[in-house]
Order: sequence, then structure tokens, then C-alpha cells
Amino acid sequence: MMVAAMIALSGLALALFLTHLRRSRQIRQMTETLMAFAENNRNLRVRLFTRERALTDLALCINRLKEEFQELEERTAYLEAERKRLLTHVSHDLRTPLTSLLGYAEALRRDPDLMDREREEYLSVIEEKARRLTALINDIFDLAKLEAGDTEIRLRPLDVCERVRESVLTFYREITEAGVTPDIRIPEVSVRVLADPYATERILNNLIGNALRYGREGGVIGVGIRQEEKRVWVEVWDRGPGIPEADLPRIFDRLHTGDTSRNPHLRGSGLGLAIVKQLVEKQRGEVRVSSDPHHKTVFSFSLMKAEA
Repeated sequence: MMVAAMIALSGLALALFLTHLRRSRQIRQMTETLMAFAENNRNLRVRLFTRERALTDLALCINRLKEEFQELEERTAYLEAERKRLLTHVSHDLRTPLTSLLGYAEALRRDPDLMDREREEYLSVIEEKARRLTALINDIFDLAKLEAGDTEIRLRPLDVCERVRESVLTFYREITEAGVTPDIRIPEVSVRVLADPYATERILNNLIGNALRYGREGGVIGVGIRQEEKRVWVEVWDRGPGIPEADLPRIFDRLHTGDTSRNPHLRGSGLGLAIVKQLVEKQRGEVRVSSDPHHKTVFSFSLMKAEA
């Protein structure tokens, strides 16, 4: 009996010792993986073959934390690149009109022989450049507030047809001067959506202004409304040069202005479409774009139908 008990105790002690060794090896393996990760080896993962639930849960937790840390690093790198690009882009967009504005102001101050017509011309240029700077600065602040969640969006029943008509009328002078034919397809009856009036007006003004800026050579810009069961879609389109297929996935990115397809002299700040996307999504809507160059480039956004 005594011998059998001693053998059993020895076996138990050996089993416990082997279990301890295995656990120690597995914990050491996790420690080595974490140290390698800390040394910038981001591809390693903890891989354990064990039936112990506690160690399995620990390994899964470590892997999940590593993935989250890696995503955070990538996001931080992306934001840093965006910050540098924003500074470069905005500095250029601010410097160009400022230089021109200062040049004309200097000419007005230093040249007493300017004719009245020339003075009026210089003042018109100064006014136009100042408005452009004001619009750019407003866009920068508006987008920053939207991304920070500091813009209050209040959804309320709104007649989207009336809102579209008002926005088109706002651009009546620009449309006439550009020699563009408007193609307006809006239901005669009221179509009510849940939307913020100011945000919807800003979306429409940005999209119509965008169509006028880039699509005027097509001779036509259109605005239409179509209804689905739970949503209403507003479409703004033009027959201009269009957008290259490669640019379509990034067209709503901050500062993205495209390249060859659209006249570089007409490019905006690259902030208008980013503001559109933010405002649409904050109203629980969706924004889309499609482009068939010189045939039809369509920007569309959806709003929720208001309940009867």
C-alpha cells in the first residue's frame, strides 16, 4: 500500500512538473512574441496549442490588442500624412490669392496715374480674391467642426422639392452667364424628408456649384428627385469632362481634386465634396457618384422619408 501510494504521488508530481514546464514554455513564447512586436515586428502572432482555456483566452486577447494597436498605428500614420497634405494644400491655396491681392493693392497705393477704369478693375480683382479666401477659410473651419462632431444637425420634416427649387434659383445668374441649360426634374407635389434645412441647402449648393464649375462646357446641368420606399434621392448631374474611374473611390476624400479630366484652372479647394459627404451621413443618408465622361457625371445623395 505504501509503495503504491508513493508511486502515485511520484506520478502526480511528475505530471504537475511537466504541466508547469509546458505552461512556462507557453508563457515564455507569448513574452517573446510581445517583445518582438515591441521591436517593430508587426507580423507576429501568438499561436498556442493548448487545451487550457485561460492560456487560450490570454493568447486571443494579446492578438486582439496587437491588431488594434496596429490599426491605431496605421490610422495615426494616415492622419499625419493627411495633416501634412492639408498644410501644403491650404498654404498653396491661401498664398496664391493673397499674393495676387497684395500685388493689386500695392499697385493701387503706389501708382497715382491709374485711370478710374483700371482702379475699378483692380478693386474687382481684390474683391474676388478676398471672397475666394473667405470661402476657403470657411470650408476649412466647417469641415473641422463636422469631423470633430461640433456641428449640430437637427432632423425635421422638410419639403425637399421646395429646397431644391430655392437652391437652383440661387444659381440663376451663374447659370445664365455660363450659357448652361438647366434640366430640372422635380415632382410638382410635395416630397417630405427628415433633414436639416441648412445642411441640405449646403449640400445642394456645393453640388450645383461643382456641376457649374466643372460641367459648363457640356452645356447642360440637371437636378432631379426620385423616390424609393423609405428614401428620397436627389441627383445633380452635368455633361462635362467627367471623373476618371481611378478617382471615383477617393472623390469625397478631403482635399482630393482629381487631375487630368477637369480643368486645373477651375479646381476648388477639394473640401466641398468632403463637406457634402459629412453632412449627408450626419443626416443618416448616403452619397454616391458615377461618371461617363462627356455624357453624364452624377452626384446623388439620399435622405430619409418623413413619416406621414
